[in-house]
Amino acid sequence: MSSQTAEVRRSVPRTIALEMRLLPVEWRAVLFGLGSFILDLQHAATELEETDAIAAPTLATTLTAFHMTIRTTLSLRSAIEAALERSQSPRRYNPVKTSAPRRVSVRHVSVSVLPSILDDAAQKLWDTGHAAQAEAMRAIACRVSSALP
Repeated sequence: MSSQTAEVRRSVPRTIALEMRLLPVEWRAVLFGLGSFILDLQHAATELEETDAIAAPTLATTLTAFHMTIRTTLSLRSAIEAALERSQSPRRYNPVKTSAPRRVSVRHVSVSVLPSILDDAAQKLWDTGHAAQAEAMRAIACRVSSALP
């Protein structure tokens, strides 16, 4: 008997990367919100790992989802940091030419989840007594949301 192997082609759904343009200070606020989101996910994953009441297959699936979300968020964070770094390069060499802050473009598939993450970050700031920062974060969340298709 001979064994045959067949190559199975799977179609991978393509997610369209969205482009977002914000001022550098707004992207820094987004980075703060993303950092808070990542910490929350890591904390929740740790709590789940310590829970005995969840069935092993359910726990494995949930933890996998958390880890995928963390990796995607870290990827978005890296894209933002790289875009900010690129935008600073011309200013180092020719500060006169680029004196006004310009919007920085970030292109990533996860840009569409930013309004929710920023809204959660704003709520956390509000709950901890940082009303001014919460309002600023909410304003950025609204700006991001209105810029999405």
